Amino acid sequence: MWQFQFWSLFTAPWAQYRSGTTLKLTRNNAESMDNEENGNLLYENLTYQIRGACFDVWKKFRGGFKESIVDKALSIEFKSRNLKVEDQKRIDIYYNNEKVGTYIPDKIVEDKVLIEIKSKPYITKEDERQFWKYLQASKYKIGMLINFGSEGLEIMRRIYDKARENRMFRVDQRLNQRRSASMKKGFTLIELIVVIAIVSVLSGIILFSISQYISRGKDSSVSGNLAILIPAGEVFYGGNSNSYGSFCDPNINSVIKNVFNQIPQNPNGDCFSSGSNPGVCCNVSSDNNSWAACAKEFTDTSKAYCVDSRGMKEDIANTACIAAITQCP
Repeated sequence: MWQFQFWSLFTAPWAQYRSGTTLKLTRNNAESMDNEENGNLLYENLTYQIRGACFDVWKKFRGGFKESIVDKALSIEFKSRNLKVEDQKRIDIYYNNEKVGTYIPDKIVEDKVLIEIKSKPYITKEDERQFWKYLQASKYKIGMLINFGSEGLEIMRRIYDKARENRMFRVDQRLNQRRSASMKKGFTLIELIVVIAIVSVLSGIILFSISQYISRGKDSSVSGNLAILIPAGEVFYGGNSNSYGSFCDPNINSVIKNVFNQIPQNPNGDCFSSGSNPGVCCNVSSDNNSWAACAKEFTDTSKAYCVDSRGMKEDIANTACIAAITQCP
Protein backbone atom coordinates (compact mmCIF):
# COMPACT_ATOMS: atom_id res chain seq x y z
CA MET A 1 0.00 0.00 0.00
CA TRP A 2 3.05 2.24 0.07
CA GLN A 3 4.23 1.95 -3.50
CA PHE A 4 3.95 4.92 -5.87
CA GLN A 5 4.04 5.55 -9.60
CA PHE A 6 4.14 8.72 -11.73
CA TRP A 7 1.16 9.84 -13.74
CA SER A 8 1.87 10.82 -17.30
CA LEU A 9 2.13 14.56 -17.74
CA PHE A 10 1.54 14.44 -21.48
CA THR A 11 -2.24 13.96 -21.60
CA ALA A 12 -4.54 16.90 -22.26
CA PRO A 13 -5.22 19.30 -20.72
CA TRP A 14 -2.01 19.05 -18.61
CA ALA A 15 0.32 19.39 -21.60
CA GLN A 16 -0.45 23.08 -21.75
CA TYR A 17 1.15 23.56 -18.30
CA ARG A 18 4.43 21.75 -18.91
CA SER A 19 6.43 24.71 -20.15
CA GLY A 20 8.57 26.19 -17.37
CA THR A 21 6.69 24.29 -14.62
CA THR A 22 7.60 21.41 -12.33
CA LEU A 23 4.61 19.21 -11.56
CA LYS A 24 4.99 16.00 -9.56
CA LEU A 25 1.92 13.76 -9.36
CA THR A 26 2.07 10.47 -7.50
CA ARG A 27 -0.60 7.98 -6.62
CA ASN A 28 -0.88 4.83 -4.58
CA ASN A 29 -1.01 1.48 -6.39
CA ALA A 30 -3.55 0.07 -3.95
CA GLU A 31 -6.62 0.95 -6.06
CA SER A 32 -9.71 -1.22 -5.65
CA MET A 33 -9.74 -4.34 -7.81
CA ASP A 34 -12.85 -3.28 -9.76
CA ASN A 35 -11.27 0.04 -10.73
CA GLU A 36 -8.04 -1.65 -11.80
CA GLU A 37 -9.87 -4.14 -13.98
CA ASN A 38 -11.89 -1.39 -15.64
CA GLY A 39 -8.81 0.78 -16.11
CA ASN A 40 -10.39 3.63 -14.11
CA LEU A 41 -9.18 5.55 -11.08
CA LEU A 42 -11.35 5.94 -8.01
CA TYR A 43 -13.24 9.27 -8.29
CA GLU A 44 -11.25 9.99 -11.43
CA ASN A 45 -13.26 13.01 -12.61
CA LEU A 46 -13.38 14.56 -9.15
CA THR A 47 -9.65 14.22 -8.49
CA TYR A 48 -9.01 15.54 -12.01
CA GLN A 49 -10.89 18.74 -11.13
CA ILE A 50 -9.08 19.00 -7.80
CA ARG A 51 -5.70 18.78 -9.52
CA GLY A 52 -6.74 21.45 -12.02
CA ALA A 53 -7.82 23.79 -9.22
CA CYS A 54 -4.56 23.23 -7.33
CA PHE A 55 -2.52 23.95 -10.40
CA ASP A 56 -4.34 27.22 -11.09
CA VAL A 57 -3.67 28.38 -7.51
CA TRP A 58 -0.02 27.35 -7.70
CA LYS A 59 0.45 29.23 -11.01
CA LYS A 60 -0.52 32.45 -9.25
CA PHE A 61 1.27 31.95 -5.93
CA ARG A 62 4.14 29.56 -6.85
CA GLY A 63 4.81 28.53 -3.28
CA GLY A 64 5.40 32.06 -2.07
CA PHE A 65 2.69 32.18 0.61
CA LYS A 66 1.79 30.48 3.89
CA GLU A 67 -0.53 27.49 4.07
CA SER A 68 -3.41 29.58 5.45
CA ILE A 69 -3.37 31.85 2.38
CA VAL A 70 -3.10 28.94 -0.04
CA ASP A 71 -5.92 27.17 1.84
CA LYS A 72 -8.34 30.10 1.42
CA ALA A 73 -7.40 30.59 -2.23
CA LEU A 74 -7.99 26.90 -2.94
CA SER A 75 -11.45 27.01 -1.33
CA ILE A 76 -12.37 29.93 -3.62
CA GLU A 77 -11.11 27.99 -6.65
CA PHE A 78 -13.07 24.86 -5.68
CA LYS A 79 -16.28 26.86 -5.30
CA SER A 80 -15.71 28.51 -8.67
CA ARG A 81 -15.76 24.98 -10.15
CA ASN A 82 -19.04 24.17 -8.32
CA LEU A 83 -17.30 21.72 -6.01
CA LYS A 84 -18.64 21.27 -2.50
CA VAL A 85 -15.81 21.96 -0.04
CA GLU A 86 -15.81 21.66 3.75
CA ASP A 87 -12.96 23.42 5.60
CA GLN A 88 -11.61 22.20 8.94
CA LYS A 89 -14.24 19.49 9.26
CA ARG A 90 -13.92 17.55 12.50
CA ILE A 91 -13.43 13.80 12.11
CA ASP A 92 -13.74 11.57 15.16
CA ILE A 93 -11.00 8.98 15.73
CA TYR A 94 -12.07 5.66 17.26
CA TYR A 95 -10.26 2.80 18.98
CA ASN A 96 -12.23 -0.41 19.63
CA ASN A 97 -15.43 1.51 18.83
CA GLU A 98 -14.63 4.18 21.40
CA LYS A 99 -13.86 7.77 20.51
CA VAL A 100 -10.30 8.66 21.45
CA GLY A 101 -9.81 11.99 19.69
CA THR A 102 -10.57 14.32 16.81
CA TYR A 103 -8.71 14.90 13.57
CA ILE A 104 -9.28 18.10 11.58
CA PRO A 105 -8.20 17.84 7.92
CA ASP A 106 -7.68 20.97 5.84
CA LYS A 107 -10.50 20.16 3.41
CA ILE A 108 -13.10 17.58 2.41
CA VAL A 109 -14.27 17.85 -1.20
CA GLU A 110 -17.70 16.47 -2.21
CA ASP A 111 -17.62 14.40 1.00
CA LYS A 112 -15.36 11.96 -0.87
CA VAL A 113 -11.80 13.24 -0.95
CA LEU A 114 -9.74 14.22 2.10
CA ILE A 115 -7.15 16.95 1.40
CA GLU A 116 -4.10 18.05 3.38
CA ILE A 117 -2.21 21.17 2.27
CA LYS A 118 1.47 21.95 2.71
CA SER A 119 3.56 24.93 1.67
CA LYS A 120 7.18 23.91 2.10
CA PRO A 121 10.22 23.06 -0.08
CA TYR A 122 9.24 19.39 -0.33
CA ILE A 123 7.09 16.67 1.25
CA THR A 124 8.96 14.71 3.92
CA LYS A 125 8.64 11.04 4.86
CA GLU A 126 7.09 12.14 8.15
CA ASP A 127 4.45 14.15 6.24
CA GLU A 128 3.60 11.04 4.20
CA ARG A 129 3.46 8.79 7.27
CA GLN A 130 1.23 11.18 9.22
CA PHE A 131 -1.10 11.73 6.24
CA TRP A 132 -1.44 7.97 5.73
CA LYS A 133 -2.41 7.45 9.39
CA TYR A 134 -5.02 10.20 9.16
CA LEU A 135 -6.52 8.62 6.04
CA GLN A 136 -6.63 5.20 7.71
CA ALA A 137 -8.45 6.63 10.73
CA SER A 138 -11.10 8.38 8.61
CA LYS A 139 -14.06 7.02 6.65
CA TYR A 140 -12.68 8.28 3.34
CA LYS A 141 -11.19 6.00 0.70
CA ILE A 142 -9.08 8.59 -1.04
CA GLY A 143 -6.82 11.37 0.19
CA MET A 144 -4.61 13.92 -1.51
CA LEU A 145 -1.50 15.41 0.11
CA ILE A 146 -0.74 18.61 -1.82
CA ASN A 147 2.39 20.69 -1.44
CA PHE A 148 2.56 24.18 -2.96
CA GLY A 149 6.36 24.23 -3.05
CA SER A 150 8.57 26.99 -4.37
CA GLU A 151 10.08 24.64 -6.99
CA GLY A 152 6.90 22.94 -8.10
CA LEU A 153 3.48 21.55 -7.22
CA GLU A 154 3.47 18.12 -5.56
CA ILE A 155 0.24 16.13 -5.47
CA MET A 156 0.27 12.77 -3.72
CA ARG A 157 -2.87 10.69 -4.24
CA ARG A 158 -3.51 7.95 -1.71
CA ILE A 159 -6.11 5.18 -1.63
CA TYR A 160 -7.19 3.35 1.51
CA ASP A 161 -9.86 0.66 1.08
CA LYS A 162 -10.86 -0.88 4.39
CA ALA A 163 -12.34 -3.85 2.53
CA ARG A 164 -8.74 -4.89 1.75
CA GLU A 165 -7.44 -4.35 5.26
CA ASN A 166 -7.80 -7.98 6.35
CA ARG A 167 -6.08 -9.23 3.19
CA MET A 168 -3.19 -6.81 3.71
CA PHE A 169 -3.00 -7.79 7.36
CA ARG A 170 -2.57 -11.45 6.41
CA VAL A 171 0.23 -10.52 4.02
CA ASP A 172 1.92 -8.39 6.68
CA GLN A 173 1.52 -11.20 9.18
CA ARG A 174 3.34 -13.65 6.87
CA LEU A 175 6.11 -11.10 6.34
CA ASN A 176 6.41 -10.57 10.09
CA GLN A 177 6.66 -14.31 10.66
CA ARG A 178 9.54 -14.48 8.17
CA ARG A 179 11.22 -11.51 9.80
CA SER A 180 10.75 -13.12 13.22
CA ALA A 181 12.43 -16.33 12.03
CA SER A 182 15.31 -14.32 10.60
CA MET A 183 15.62 -12.37 13.84
CA LYS A 184 15.84 -15.60 15.83
CA LYS A 185 18.75 -16.74 13.65
CA GLY A 186 20.28 -13.32 14.04
CA PHE A 187 19.97 -13.42 17.81
CA THR A 188 21.79 -16.76 17.87
CA LEU A 189 24.68 -15.25 15.96
CA ILE A 190 24.66 -12.13 18.15
CA GLU A 191 24.69 -14.28 21.29
CA LEU A 192 27.67 -16.21 19.94
CA ILE A 193 29.54 -12.98 19.22
CA VAL A 194 28.74 -11.67 22.72
CA VAL A 195 29.97 -14.89 24.33
CA ILE A 196 33.21 -14.77 22.33
CA ALA A 197 33.71 -11.14 23.31
CA ILE A 198 33.12 -11.90 27.00
CA VAL A 199 35.51 -14.87 26.93
CA SER A 200 38.14 -12.71 25.21
CA VAL A 201 37.82 -9.97 27.82
CA LEU A 202 37.95 -12.41 30.71
CA SER A 203 40.97 -14.18 29.19
CA GLY A 204 42.75 -10.86 28.84
CA ILE A 205 42.00 -9.97 32.47
CA ILE A 206 43.20 -13.36 33.72
CA LEU A 207 46.38 -13.26 31.65
CA PHE A 208 47.10 -9.71 32.82
CA SER A 209 46.55 -10.73 36.45
CA ILE A 210 48.85 -13.75 36.10
CA SER A 211 51.50 -11.55 34.47
CA GLN A 212 51.24 -9.05 37.34
CA TYR A 213 51.61 -11.79 39.97
CA ILE A 214 54.68 -13.19 38.20
CA SER A 215 56.23 -9.71 37.96
CA ARG A 216 55.59 -9.03 41.64
CA GLY A 217 57.17 -12.36 42.56
CA LYS A 218 60.29 -11.46 40.57
CA ASP A 219 60.44 -8.04 42.24
CA SER A 220 60.31 -9.70 45.67
CA SER A 221 63.19 -11.96 44.68
CA VAL A 222 65.22 -8.95 43.47
CA SER A 223 64.67 -6.93 46.66
CA GLY A 224 65.32 -9.93 48.93
CA ASN A 225 68.58 -10.91 47.25
CA LEU A 226 69.90 -7.34 46.98
CA ALA A 227 69.26 -6.88 50.71
CA ILE A 228 71.78 -9.69 51.37
CA LEU A 229 74.50 -7.45 49.96
CA ILE A 230 74.27 -5.01 52.88
CA PRO A 231 75.69 -7.34 55.58
CA ALA A 232 77.91 -9.03 52.97
CA GLY A 233 79.39 -5.62 52.16
CA GLU A 234 80.35 -5.01 55.78
CA VAL A 235 82.08 -8.39 55.97
CA PHE A 236 83.90 -7.66 52.71
CA TYR A 237 84.90 -4.16 53.91
CA GLY A 238 86.39 -5.50 57.14
CA GLY A 239 88.22 -8.32 55.41
CA ASN A 240 89.75 -6.05 52.74
CA SER A 241 91.56 -3.43 54.82
CA ASN A 242 88.45 -1.26 55.17
CA SER A 243 87.91 -1.03 51.44
CA TYR A 244 85.00 -1.93 49.13
CA GLY A 245 87.41 -1.95 46.18
CA SER A 246 86.37 -5.10 44.25
CA PHE A 247 83.12 -5.73 46.10
CA CYS A 248 81.03 -5.48 42.90
CA ASP A 249 83.26 -7.79 40.84
CA PRO A 250 81.60 -11.26 40.65
CA ASN A 251 84.89 -12.77 39.50
CA ILE A 252 86.48 -11.80 42.82
CA ASN A 253 83.55 -11.53 45.24
CA SER A 254 81.76 -14.88 45.50
CA VAL A 255 78.89 -13.29 47.44
CA ILE A 256 78.08 -10.97 44.54
CA LYS A 257 78.30 -13.91 42.15
CA ASN A 258 75.89 -16.02 44.26
CA VAL A 259 73.43 -13.10 44.56
CA PHE A 260 73.52 -12.57 40.80
CA ASN A 261 72.74 -16.27 40.32
CA GLN A 262 69.66 -16.02 42.58
CA ILE A 263 68.17 -12.90 41.00
CA PRO A 264 65.65 -13.46 38.10
CA GLN A 265 67.14 -12.71 34.71
CA ASN A 266 65.92 -9.38 33.31
CA PRO A 267 67.07 -8.90 29.70
CA ASN A 268 65.51 -5.43 29.84
CA GLY A 269 67.75 -4.47 32.75
CA ASP A 270 70.25 -1.78 31.80
CA CYS A 271 73.19 -3.70 33.32
CA PHE A 272 72.16 -7.07 31.94
CA SER A 273 74.96 -9.25 30.64
CA SER A 274 74.05 -12.76 29.58
CA GLY A 275 75.81 -15.40 31.66
CA SER A 276 77.36 -13.03 34.20
CA ASN A 277 74.94 -10.29 35.27
CA PRO A 278 71.12 -10.76 35.32
CA GLY A 279 70.54 -7.02 35.25
CA VAL A 280 72.10 -5.66 38.48
CA CYS A 281 74.08 -2.41 38.42
CA CYS A 282 76.73 -2.42 41.15
CA ASN A 283 79.28 0.38 41.57
CA VAL A 284 82.00 1.30 44.12
CA SER A 285 83.02 4.90 44.75
CA SER A 286 86.42 6.11 43.58
CA ASP A 287 87.68 6.26 47.19
CA ASN A 288 86.45 2.69 47.80
CA ASN A 289 84.44 3.85 50.81
CA SER A 290 80.89 3.31 49.48
CA TRP A 291 78.93 1.16 47.08
CA ALA A 292 75.40 0.86 45.70
CA ALA A 293 73.58 -1.88 43.81
CA CYS A 294 70.27 -1.54 41.98
CA ALA A 295 68.15 -3.50 39.51
CA LYS A 296 65.24 -2.52 37.26
CA GLU A 297 61.87 -3.69 38.55
CA PHE A 298 59.55 -6.00 36.58
CA THR A 299 56.18 -4.56 37.65
CA ASP A 300 56.97 -0.87 37.16
CA THR A 301 59.79 -0.65 34.64
CA SER A 302 60.28 3.06 35.35
CA LYS A 303 61.60 2.17 38.80
CA ALA A 304 64.55 0.25 40.24
CA TYR A 305 65.25 -1.27 43.65
CA CYS A 306 68.38 0.06 45.34
CA VAL A 307 70.57 -0.94 48.32
CA ASP A 308 73.86 0.64 49.44
CA SER A 309 76.67 0.51 51.97
CA ARG A 310 74.74 2.79 54.35
CA GLY A 311 72.03 0.13 54.71
CA MET A 312 69.51 1.98 52.50
CA LYS A 313 66.82 -0.11 50.77
CA GLU A 314 64.39 1.82 48.55
CA ASP A 315 62.72 2.27 45.17
CA ILE A 316 64.40 4.81 42.92
CA ALA A 317 63.96 6.03 39.35
CA ASN A 318 65.50 3.65 36.85
CA THR A 319 67.28 6.57 35.22
CA ALA A 320 69.20 7.08 38.48
CA CYS A 321 70.09 3.39 38.67
CA ILE A 322 71.95 3.45 35.35
CA ALA A 323 73.91 6.58 36.27
CA ALA A 324 76.67 4.59 38.03
CA ILE A 325 75.54 5.74 41.49
CA THR A 326 77.48 4.70 44.59
CA GLN A 327 74.72 5.70 47.01
CA CYS A 328 70.93 5.32 46.70
CA PRO A 329 69.54 8.81 46.03
